Amino acid sequence: MAKNQYPGTTFEKTRNRWKAQVRINGKTKSVGYFNTQPEAYAAVLAAKRDMAPAVEAEQLLQSDSDTYRLEIQDSRRTTTVAQSNVLIEHPWAMTLLEARIFVLLLRGLRRDEADSKRIIIPLSDLVGDQPIGGRGYQYLHVAMDGLDAIRIDLPMPNRKKDYHKVPLVHSLKLDSGQGTISGYFSNDVIPYLTNLTENFTLGQVADLLSIKSPNTHKFYWIMQMWKFKSPHTVDVDTLRELTTGEAYPQFADYRKYVLKPSLEELNTLNFDISYTEKKKGRSVNSIEFHINYNGPSKLQPKQLQLQLGETTLPTPVPEQLQPVVAGAPSTFAAA
Repeated sequence: MAKNQYPGTTFEKTRNRWKAQVRINGKTKSVGYFNTQPEAYAAVLAAKRDMAPAVEAEQLLQSDSDTYRLEIQDSRRTTTVAQSNVLIEHPWAMTLLEARIFVLLLRGLRRDEADSKRIIIPLSDLVGDQPIGGRGYQYLHVAMDGLDAIRIDLPMPNRKKDYHKVPLVHSLKLDSGQGTISGYFSNDVIPYLTNLTENFTLGQVADLLSIKSPNTHKFYWIMQMWKFKSPHTVDVDTLRELTTGEAYPQFADYRKYVLKPSLEELNTLNFDISYTEKKKGRSVNSIEFHINYNGPSKLQPKQLQLQLGETTLPTPVPEQLQPVVAGAPSTFAAA
């Protein structure tokens, strides 16, 4: 068969005219009908020239979409996250939802990355498959405002005189149309999250996303950090500073509302933690922790789902707004 000298043109007997059409990105579009085949072919070429910018833009968007999907698939294969003990030992305040976004941002990093890059989190990874109502988006906005405001004191040679405070993240973006949250870690923070050769701690993504108490997240990272030197003794004031700051000044309250429930939740994972209170006079002044960890729990993705819909999102209460220690990503559990 001879090759068509005028591709995109066909003769329609019912009209006794030549039809011109173009095929763009798998779709055929009619250009019109003409008396001669050369005229129809000229219309095809003109249509292709006119549509070239739009085709190029669509192809670029498709390429970006493919890259996005590959990045998401790659990040979901990550089962552990890490950070320097420097950050764990210098806590900053986070709410539950802020902390969970934080761990999903951590999941998007790769070991030895030197430069910050935009990390994309599908909202489905944060809240499951449930639809997000208006109040849910309000919570997300507040959480992103909170993350954007966090500034970290980084180590300096002379802590009394020197000063180096940096933002944790920047350029946070919630795209409801794409169903994503994205953002960058500060370049000054990146070495404490990726360039880790010693004095760093690993966390299991599934464990961190399953935890329901903000205080448990704080203890998760601390216990992971201390497990290699178990039994480990720490004075009560230091432990309180690492977890709740100035909250619960009375140890009896701290034990009841923070220490015991946090360790009980950790022990439902693959931890086996016990502790001994040590007294100076009549007051408990230090605690000796005995920490065993038998590896990541075998959690299924469905256990990570949260609900932020208008019908299920609870009114915030003080317990949900307790700060979470640095490196303690968490869930935002609906009642």
